[in-house]
Amino acid sequence: MAEVAQSVLLPSVACWALEKGQLETALLTTLMKLLEDHVRALDMRSADGVMSLSQAEEQHSVNLVKALGAALPFLFVHVLESGPYVARLKLHDSISPCSLPADRVRPSENPLLEPATIVGDDSRTALLVTAFDEHIGQEWFKTWPAFDWLLSKFIPFLTNIATSTKPHSRSTVRALSELLRNFCQLFGRTFTHSKVKPAFSALLPLTDASSVASREALTNAIAPIYACGVLTAFCSETDRRELVGFLKSLLFVVSLCDVSLASIQSTLLELGCDRNHQEALLATLWEGVVHASPLVRANAARLFELLVATVPDTLLKNRVAPALVTLASDPEISVRVGTVRPFGTILALSTQKELLDKAFLQLQTFLEDPQHRDNHCMQVEFIQMFASLGPNTEPRFRDEFILPHLAVLAIRNNQNASDSLRAEVAELLLEAYTALSCTYIPEQVISEAFLPGLRCLLEDARQVAPCHEAAVAAMIGNFEAKLDCSRDRTPSLTSPIASMEEMKRKMTKIFTTPPANARANLPNIFQLRKK
Repeated sequence: MAEVAQSVLLPSVACWALEKGQLETALLTTLMKLLEDHVRALDMRSADGVMSLSQAEEQHSVNLVKALGAALPFLFVHVLESGPYVARLKLHDSISPCSLPADRVRPSENPLLEPATIVGDDSRTALLVTAFDEHIGQEWFKTWPAFDWLLSKFIPFLTNIATSTKPHSRSTVRALSELLRNFCQLFGRTFTHSKVKPAFSALLPLTDASSVASREALTNAIAPIYACGVLTAFCSETDRRELVGFLKSLLFVVSLCDVSLASIQSTLLELGCDRNHQEALLATLWEGVVHASPLVRANAARLFELLVATVPDTLLKNRVAPALVTLASDPEISVRVGTVRPFGTILALSTQKELLDKAFLQLQTFLEDPQHRDNHCMQVEFIQMFASLGPNTEPRFRDEFILPHLAVLAIRNNQNASDSLRAEVAELLLEAYTALSCTYIPEQVISEAFLPGLRCLLEDARQVAPCHEAAVAAMIGNFEAKLDCSRDRTPSLTSPIASMEEMKRKMTKIFTTPPANARANLPNIFQLRKK
């Protein structure tokens, strides 16, 4: 129903409003107010601590944005037909046929939204567009009411909506980006360069984010909407360089000013879905790899995770993997820590043996090297990586890599001399085990890895996190019951201490196996999916 309303009913209403001279004052103003009120309400709720939107709330935002997008061609035609250049075109309408470059007014999937359909004549539409571009391309030009409304009402409305949207609202960010892209393509390169870009760039502090207002601007959705909607509207080499320059500046400022990565993560997620922009993203992150600041290098390492699932195998092998290997040998441990999740994502998603080999050996090195395995930040990164990748990865990778190593981390945490750090790791371990408990785990893995790790976690909970003791004990009881349902309990399960000691002996093999053997055994550890 919503789709029919947007594709048929709304164009009819917009056409009627255009004929009555009430397009801006009635239809567009109403749609803008509805979207503004909805986004403001969501923003206020977010300020109260409620971060996630329901599917219905997100879809309502998207529907309002799409409704506004369906009215854009009518707004464009109104601006075209009311300009001061129209008078001199009347004498030439019938004697000077005109056509536009193929990329000036891009065809719409809905013929009712074609500017030529709204105007009623292809040649006249081309004349109007050409005259509009020439008129606003002058150093000084006379404006008119419809054009002034764009500058005083519509563009400020777009920037306000962008700043009120949170980057984690992916569907809304995508819809607003598409709205901006269509707006820029309709009104052309000259209008975009002179009117739209300055309005957005003025709100983005790309050199310094020390003030509260600047930091807020880098944590809302204006950056991804500007990058994905405005900077990708046109596709010349100059446009590509401008996009890369913006992304580099954004990466540098959020890193050096220690701002949340949510905004640039949203930008990379949206752009990464389009292969036309993947080279720009790789060029941007490589600038981060070679940057002098470890803050920038560490964030570049983390952001590579977003490209692992989207770039083709060739780029993954030739561009992403070498960059990660470079970062994994960085002198700053914070940078090396940042490569854990990207390498883990490669192990979980890639089908290339050579890449799996490299990623496995690198993570194995981190896990067996004392300066890494005893580092608190490295331990936290591995546990969080296991928690996020474990439930959705290949069962064999989960059973033969994630769960055994998670058990080793749980065993090590028993020996942590700092109660505060031990409690922090214990809480993360509980989150990881809770997430993994929802997956199917073979009985042997339950008895040899899952339960021994949980029993170590129970010991931590009793000593440093008693509020979690009941939850861990209940989880142990559930998994022991699962084993009881299918077979008699083994001696290792009836003796938790013996089980943990046996687990420790088995797990030490992981850290004493030479890398060459690990490489040789890799095909037995990971079951590659057929391409």
